[in-house]
Amino acid sequence: MPDPMPIPPHSLPPGRSRSVPLWMIPVIAVGSLLVATLVYEYLTGTFSRERGGAANVGSYPSSPDGRCRITFPAPPQPVQEQRRQTPAGEFVMKSVAADPDRSRSYMVMWNDLPAMPTQGPERLQVVEDILDAGRKSFVGPGKGKMLSEQKVALGPHSGREYLIQLPDGKGEHRRRVYVVKSRVYQVSVAGRPGVVNSAEAEQFFESFKVPNE
Repeated sequence: MPDPMPIPPHSLPPGRSRSVPLWMIPVIAVGSLLVATLVYEYLTGTFSRERGGAANVGSYPSSPDGRCRITFPAPPQPVQEQRRQTPAGEFVMKSVAADPDRSRSYMVMWNDLPAMPTQGPERLQVVEDILDAGRKSFVGPGKGKMLSEQKVALGPHSGREYLIQLPDGKGEHRRRVYVVKSRVYQVSVAGRPGVVNSAEAEQFFESFKVPNE
């Protein structure tokens, strides 16, 4: 898990030192776990073999969590869960993936945040802390190199897009992270160089919506 990042004092639970708040620990920990898993499966080629290899490429609308909407370029797999015990209790992140072939993988992940501020300056600061913590979990020894980072938005909801070079330059990983009320969504494409900026990838990213939120 990445080292704790300094944050403003108003985000700290009583009695805690200047580090990531207790309830943010699982966000970073599980996010790092899933990114590491995706990168490993891509580099070894196991994600395509384990999930059935090449699939019929097309347009497959989906609502993985019953709230968001997105269109995959291949049939999405069943929802998977990652569970992690943390100082804040059990944390669950769910994901849905689709792999048109062994050269690229598409994924949507989501998790809920306990004690998320609902409005005001405190919420704005916590959202920025989450997005900054995401950057730390995606890069570093054995993970990858940050190629670019930019702010994005989903309607009124803040987000961040990261472009990461996978270890040894074997591929790229492009990810958008959005904080929608008390839920964090991560929309991800990983593949060989060029795949993450293809027309197919752009359609995937732009199809992501969270109506009525």
